[in-house]
Amino acid sequence: MIVFTTIASVWLFAPPVTGVAAHVADSNVNSINAKVGTTKDPHLERPKHDDIRRLIALYNEDRRPVCPCGLIGHSRTRRVIGGTLADIEAYPYAVSIRKFLSNGQPYPYCGGTVITERHVVTASHCLLNKQSQDVTIEVGRTNITGPEKPSDPLIRRVVRIERHEHYDQPSYNNDIAVLTLDAPLLFGRTSRPACLPPYGSDVQDGTSGEVVGWGRIAFKGKKSDTLQNVTLPVVNRTECQRPLRHRISTNMLCAGGLEERDACVGDSGGPFIVKYQSAPLLVGVVSFGKKCGLANVYGVYTRVGLYTRFIYEQTKEASCKPGILSMRDYRAVGNEATWISNKVNQWNHS
Repeated sequence: MIVFTTIASVWLFAPPVTGVAAHVADSNVNSINAKVGTTKDPHLERPKHDDIRRLIALYNEDRRPVCPCGLIGHSRTRRVIGGTLADIEAYPYAVSIRKFLSNGQPYPYCGGTVITERHVVTASHCLLNKQSQDVTIEVGRTNITGPEKPSDPLIRRVVRIERHEHYDQPSYNNDIAVLTLDAPLLFGRTSRPACLPPYGSDVQDGTSGEVVGWGRIAFKGKKSDTLQNVTLPVVNRTECQRPLRHRISTNMLCAGGLEERDACVGDSGGPFIVKYQSAPLLVGVVSFGKKCGLANVYGVYTRVGLYTRFIYEQTKEASCKPGILSMRDYRAVGNEATWISNKVNQWNHS
């Protein structure tokens, strides 16, 4: 990652290819020269008050315990160009998504986020032309190509892929999906879920968030074998779309614009995290951008707050329900996100 440096190129990995196959590998990278303008997605608008209340009622009637999303580890990190080499204990919700190559070997190409012991959130575009048997996930390992230790890693097969029904490939609207795993993850220091934002919530411009992944460290560079993270500011959608020349809908958010600091190819589907006190809050999913790490050019993320209900409805098989922050606890003040309660795992608006 992290020098997340094509108009609307999606940030996923294709395996190394040569010859004719090289032209096919980039077939999922689209050039879009749409009329500039912020627009509402016709299939998704900010939920009405009654819709929010219905989800609150469903959530409060759900007797499952809340997944322990408010707990994270602490780890020392060291700097690299444009980002930071990270330890998985500091980002235990980070997921490497892998597809099988023709030789049967798994190949990491996208990222994701743990939300329950059976579910991972990622980007829909990572799963184009994929069936559940084509994909596995790996959590709990900082270096995804290094020798495995007894505690590393947790590898799970995918038994169901639920892409948002209104995902649109040319525009990347509704670029979100939920994976159901074949067996539960064992939560511990290196495997733990992130929390979800309130249904309908947005992120204040200027808020700092972190992108985490194993993507390329330069646009034309090699992918990183080691987990990395970078801190980026959220920016106004109108400002974001000018250099991209791509419609930025209200179900997207933008971040970055800093030279050599970005997500990049291979980070697609991974998390954009804002901290609620010490708890990781999944507010964005890495979607697309223009090259990587260009000054005043921004990365685009799926705005998770508009999909909280969609995500929740896919998690019925889990033994715990996703942790969803209360809107009362979530307040945007000034140029940073501020919350006013310690009740991370309660979502009671009454």
